[in-house]
Amino acid sequence: MLLALNGCASPDGVVARHEFLHVERVTVEGGDSLTVVAAPGARVNARLPPSLDVGGVVVRFSSSEQTPDSAYFTANTVAFVPDAAEGTLYASVCPRDQSVCRIVELPVPLR
Repeated sequence: MLLALNGCASPDGVVARHEFLHVERVTVEGGDSLTVVAAPGARVNARLPPSLDVGGVVVRFSSSEQTPDSAYFTANTVAFVPDAAEGTLYASVCPRDQSVCRIVELPVPLR
């Protein structure tokens, strides 16, 4: 589920950081809008989109912008997460100048 942010959202900033990416949060009514932002030069695998495990419920991140071969996202991926305390992000990211993606597992505090 994607969320369009409007003027009533409040930015919270970066809530989790890894050398290949970081997660930004904006708190909105009913939950959080999370954005996965790749580090400069890194590519997020679109064939295995980022996901957040929130107490056994899996929330998938999405973006409509991908490379022509649909292998990588070319824009940040976004997901809406209903009220929760924390989750674990799983993402497949290809670091700069590497052809092999790495799996990132990152705790994400939501409150």
